Amino acid sequence: MATLPLLVIDVEKTVLDSDLLERAEEHLICGFKVKIPPLEGLVARLLAQGQYPYVAQALTLLVAWVDAIDERELAGALRKGGVDIALLRKQLEGLKRVLGGFPNLAGKKVLLDSLTENL
Repeated sequence: MATLPLLVIDVEKTVLDSDLLERAEEHLICGFKVKIPPLEGLVARLLAQGQYPYVAQALTLLVAWVDAIDERELAGALRKGGVDIALLRKQLEGLKRVLGGFPNLAGKKVLLDSLTENL
């Protein structure tokens, strides 16, 4: 049984969208050409939607990849996307409280502290 690839058509609606499409890295996966946007821009774009499930997906990506995120790139992408930084800080503070209950995620919490301070 063959699996067909998912086709995603991305429309440029904002400056951030244009930037993401221009900076996407092209990869060949199983014979299919795919373009993957920078992680920081993807997180900013999801947050800019301001709705569930996009914000939840963005926060999940932040926790999972906080050690790989370039804080300057993220801050620039958040500004381009028009993300409310005060609201994001509040969301991150709540998320860090939850992470505090999981000792094995203490390193992620420390990195999120640094990220929050530098937004």
